[in-house]
Amino acid sequence: MVYVSSHASGNSPAQSSASGPNQEWEASCNAFSLITQNVDGLHQAAGNRNVLELHGNIRVNRCLSCGRELDHEPEQYVRGVPYCACGGKLRPGVVWFGEMLPERVLEQAFNDARACDLFVVIGTSSVVYPAASLPEIAHESGALTIEVNLEPTPFTPNADFHLGATASAAVPALVNCWKACNKS
Repeated sequence: MVYVSSHASGNSPAQSSASGPNQEWEASCNAFSLITQNVDGLHQAAGNRNVLELHGNIRVNRCLSCGRELDHEPEQYVRGVPYCACGGKLRPGVVWFGEMLPERVLEQAFNDARACDLFVVIGTSSVVYPAASLPEIAHESGALTIEVNLEPTPFTPNADFHLGATASAAVPALVNCWKACNKS
C-alpha cells in the first residue's frame, strides 16, 4: 500500500490495526490521498475518504458493454451471470493481469505524488510499475519519503527514512509524530 499525505491542518475490525490511524491521519490534514493497490475496499470501510484504488475494487461491478460501474447488487441475472441495465455482462471492477490501470486514477496518483510534502510507502515490494514509480516521483519532487517495510526494497536507498517494522507498529507511531509536529 502507498499513502500520500500533504499540508497539515490545525479502526475497522476487518482491517489491520494500521487502518484506524490512516483515517486519523487523513482527518488531521488539509489534503490527504491514500493510494492503494488493494482491491478490497477496506480503507473506505475504515473511514478513509480520499482513496485512489490503482487496481480497482472487487465490490464494484463494471459493464463490459457500456463501461458503467455499479456499487450495488446487479438487478438482472441470466443463469447466474450478472447483467447491466443496458444488457451487457458485468464483471468485477478490478484490473486483471495484462490490463491497463484506470487512467484517471493513475493520473491523480501521479499528480498527488508530485504535489505532496510527505509520502509514506507501506508494505509494498516497490517492484511493480507504475505504482513503484510513485514514491520516486514524490522524492524527486521534494517530498519527505518514509518507507515502512520489514525488508529493504529497490526504493530503500532513495527513501529519506526506512522503518524496518510492520504497518501495525509503525503507522500509529508515525501518526502520533505527525500530529505532534503539526499542532495548531
